[in-house]
Amino acid sequence: MTKRPIITDGMIQLPSSQQVGNLIGAGTIAHTIEVTRLLRNLGYTVPAPIVAQYPWPDNPPPFRTQKITAALLTMNPRAYVLSEMGTGKTRAALYACDNMIHEGLVKKVLVVAPLSTLTQVWDREIFQYFGWHSVGILHGTKAKRLKVLTEDHQFYVINHDGIGVILPELIAMKFDVVILDEVGAFRNKQTNKWKKAAKLIARVPYVWGMTGSPTPNNPTDAWGLAKLLTPRRAPKFFKEFQRKTMTQITQFKWIAKSNANDQVFEMLHPAVRYKRDDCVELPPVIYKTIDVPPSNQIDITYKKMIAAAKAAFREGLITSANEGVLFMKLLQIACGWVYTTDKSVVRLDNTSRVNELFDIIDQSLGKVIIFADFTHAATELHQRLYTKGVDCSLIHGGISKKRRDEIFTGFQLQTSPRVLVAHPKCMSHGLTLTAANTIVWFSPTTSLETYEQANARITRPGQKHKSMIIHLTSCPIESKIYKRLQQKASLQGALLDMFDDN
Repeated sequence: MTKRPIITDGMIQLPSSQQVGNLIGAGTIAHTIEVTRLLRNLGYTVPAPIVAQYPWPDNPPPFRTQKITAALLTMNPRAYVLSEMGTGKTRAALYACDNMIHEGLVKKVLVVAPLSTLTQVWDREIFQYFGWHSVGILHGTKAKRLKVLTEDHQFYVINHDGIGVILPELIAMKFDVVILDEVGAFRNKQTNKWKKAAKLIARVPYVWGMTGSPTPNNPTDAWGLAKLLTPRRAPKFFKEFQRKTMTQITQFKWIAKSNANDQVFEMLHPAVRYKRDDCVELPPVIYKTIDVPPSNQIDITYKKMIAAAKAAFREGLITSANEGVLFMKLLQIACGWVYTTDKSVVRLDNTSRVNELFDIIDQSLGKVIIFADFTHAATELHQRLYTKGVDCSLIHGGISKKRRDEIFTGFQLQTSPRVLVAHPKCMSHGLTLTAANTIVWFSPTTSLETYEQANARITRPGQKHKSMIIHLTSCPIESKIYKRLQQKASLQGALLDMFDDN
C-alpha cells in the first residue's frame, strides 16, 4: 500500500505521527533531500523538495520534463540524462544546480562539455537565465585556464580534452558537482580521456552524465559510461557485458540481443529519457544555430579574404552585381572545401565542424538529413560519414534519377539509410522524407526558395514527430545568411552590409 505523507510549507507530516528512525518524535520534519531519500527507502511516496520549494522562473517557464529531470538530479549523486537533443537538458541541469546552491548543498560546479558549447550554450544559458551566478570558461593556454580557475565563480566550464591539461588543479578545487555534457565522449574505457575523467570525478559528491545517444552503434557503447559513473552496476569486464547483450554471428560480427536495452537500462540508472515529442511545450519545428569555432587555417584564410574584399569594396570594385562570386568563396572557406579557378578543390581544416556533425547524428533518435550547398562538400561529408560507419547515402546532381528514387524509398520506408547527405537543390518539390525529424545545414544555401523547400521535406503533412532544423556556422557571413533566410529577407547585399557594419 502506497504511503503518502502530508507536505505543507516545506514540512512533512507523517500519518499518525509515525516515527522514522531517530529523525522525529512528533511526526513532523523538514522536507529536505536527505529526509526524502530516507522516506523513499521506507516506502513513502515523497516528491523531491525542488518540486515545491524552488522558485521556478516564469520567463520562460520550465517544461514539465525539465522539472522532472531537475528533480531526479537533485536526488541522485550519480545520474544520467539521456533525453533527445532539443529537450532542454542544459537548463534542467542548471535548475538543479541553482536550487542546490541556494540551499547551501553545493558551492562550485564544473561543466565538462564539447568545445563548441562552452560559450554558445553553457555560458549563454547561465548568463541569460541564471545571471546571479558567475561563470569561468577554462579554455586556451594552460596559464589562461589556471588563471580563470583562481577566480571566484559558481560555475566553471571546460572542454573534454581540457581536463588533461589542468587535471591536478581541477581535482584540488574539490568541486561539489561535475556535469559531463555529451558524456558519450568517454565511452572508451581504454582512452586517456576516460582515465582522466575517472580521476577527476572519483571523489566528487554529485556527477551527472548527459547524452542523447548512450548507444549510437551497439549496446556495448554503454559499458564505458557505466564504468565511469555507476561502476557497481556494470559487469567487471567488457567481454562479459558484450556476451550479455550481443550474439556473435561470425568471427567479427555481433548483433544485439532482444533484451539488450534492458541490460543497458540496468547499468545507466538512475536516468531520465525524453524525446522531443514528450515536451508538449515545444513548437512543431525548432530552429537551432550551433556556432563551431573555425580552425586557425579557416580563420586566417577567411580574414584575409574579407580584408581583401573590404579594400576592393572601398575602391568601388565590388558591387551588388559581382558580390555573389565573393559571397560563394567565403561560404566555401567557412565549410572547409574551396574550389579553385581550375575546378580543383583546396581542403581546409574543418575537423571540429565535421565532429560537431558526428555528435548531432549520435544525439538524434531518428533519421537525419544533411544539406551541403556545394557538391564536393556533400561528397566529402558522405565519405567521412561512411568511413565512420554511419549508414548513409548521397544525393547530388550527378546521381541518376533511378538511384535517387531507390535512396528516397529506402530512406522513407525502410530502416536504411539512416542519414541522407544531399545538395539542397536536388530535393524536389513534393518529395516526402518525413522519416527524418532532424535537418542539419552543414553550409547555407543562398536561395530562400531552396532553403524553404529543402526544410519542407520533413516539415510537411505526414510528419509525426517534432522536428529540428540545425544551422552550423563558423564565420560571420553564415550567421548573416541564416538570419536573413529565417526572416525571409533577400540575401542580395548581405555581404555589402557586412562591410558597412565594419
